[in-house]
Amino acid sequence: MYGLSGLPPNPNMTALAAVMMERLPQLADQLTARICQQVDAYRSDGPVPREDLCLSCRENLEFGFRILSTGGPYDLSAPRRTGQRRASQGAPLAMVLSAYRIGFAYMWDLMAAEGERSGLVTASDLIRIASDVWTLNEAYTSEMTSAYRDVMTEQMLRHDQERSALVEVLLEGGATDTTTVWEAADLLALPYQGWFVAVTAEAPALAKQALPDIEKRLRDHGIGSAWRLRPDLHMGVVSLRSAESLARVVEVVSPVVTTRVGLSPVFQDLEKTSQFMHLARIA
Repeated sequence: MYGLSGLPPNPNMTALAAVMMERLPQLADQLTARICQQVDAYRSDGPVPREDLCLSCRENLEFGFRILSTGGPYDLSAPRRTGQRRASQGAPLAMVLSAYRIGFAYMWDLMAAEGERSGLVTASDLIRIASDVWTLNEAYTSEMTSAYRDVMTEQMLRHDQERSALVEVLLEGGATDTTTVWEAADLLALPYQGWFVAVTAEAPALAKQALPDIEKRLRDHGIGSAWRLRPDLHMGVVSLRSAESLARVVEVVSPVVTTRVGLSPVFQDLEKTSQFMHLARIA
C-alpha cells in the first residue's frame, strides 16, 4: 500500500497522527474558534450553528489524520456530508470553502509544530506531510463542492416544480379556495390585488418559449410576472403598477415577439387570472 505522495506509509507519520487523534476534541474546538474569528459569516448567528461547525471540524480532522497516518484509501464521506449539510442550511459555498482552507492550514500547522516539538518526524517527513495535506485538501474540497452542488441542483429542481404547480393554479384555475390563491401570490411574489394582464403567445415550435427569458426581462424593468410553458402556448400573468402601465409591458415584450400574442383586458383580482387567460387566448 502506498500513501498520498506515492510512497509507502511512514510509521513516524502514523505515530504523529496518533498524537493528534488523542487531542481531537480540543483541536476541533480550537479550529472552530479560528474559523469563527476569520470568517464573518460563521461568527454571527448565520446559517451554520456553532455546535454544527464544531462537529464538522472534528469529523473532518479525524478523517484527515487517519488518512495521513495510513496512506489511504481516501475516505471522502466526511466532506460529502459537510457539503450536503451546508447546502441544506443555505450556507454560501464561498463561506464553506473558506472554512476548509483554514482547516487544512490549521492541520498542517499542528503536525509541523508537533513534529518539531516531539522529534517524531524528520525534515523530509515534514515536506512529505505538507504535500499530503494539500493533496488531501484538494480531494476534500472537490468532494464537498460536488456534494454541495448536487443538493443545490435538487433544491432548484424541486423549487421549479413547486413554482410551476403554483403558476398552473393561477393561469388555468384549480384553486380550491381564496387562501390557496393568497399562498400562491405570496410564494410567487405577486400582489393578491392590484392591476394585472394575462398574456398568451403561440409557441414557435413544440414546447419552445415564445417569449424567451420574458420573466427576467420584465423583472429587470421592475415588473413582476409568472409564466408557464405548455406544448403549444407560452402563458403568463403580469403585475402592472397601474392600469395605465400596460403600454410599458407591451414595450418590453414587443422586441422578443415572433409569433401571435394575445393580451386580456386589465383586471384587478389575481384569483380571476384563469378567466382572463381565456380572454387572452381568444385575443
